[in-house]
Order: sequence, then C-alpha cells, then structure tokens
Amino acid sequence: MKTLKNKKGDKIIRVPDKKPNEIEGILDLLEKGWKYCPKSEWREKVRDAAKPAKKAKPAKKAKPAKKSKKKTSKKSKKKASE
Repeated sequence: MKTLKNKKGDKIIRVPDKKPNEIEGILDLLEKGWKYCPKSEWREKVRDAAKPAKKAKPAKKAKPAKKSKKKTSKKSKKKASE
C-alpha cells in the first residue's frame, strides 16, 4: 500500500501496489500531480479524524500483592506420613 496526497494537500488516499495494473494507476496519479506522503499523515488526517477522541480512563488502584504458599514436594509429604 502506498499513501498519496494531491497537489493542494487536502485529499489523502491509500492505494494498493501488488499488481501491475495497480502500479500503473499509481504512476498515473503521480503524473497528475499527486505525491507520496507518510502513512502517519494519513492516520492523523483520514483514519483517526472520523473517530471521537478517547476519554481518559481513571487510574486503577493497585491490588495488594498475594502471599505465595510454600511449595512442598510429594516426596517430603510421603516421608512425613511414614
């Protein structure tokens, strides 16, 4: 995928570039004055522009640490019972 924007910079599009006919389409756009632009610019102006701003989540309280149980082996249990 390639990211292109027009001369004015007001329109940004993402175009696939896997097949030869898709590459030809990109070359046609470049001849018409479109230019490559970073994908981050597309994210900011197109993809994320339609999404509402995320609300800040309240900070979670830290849970108290659990006390670990002492592990014993099966052998020590058998010896203790004998």
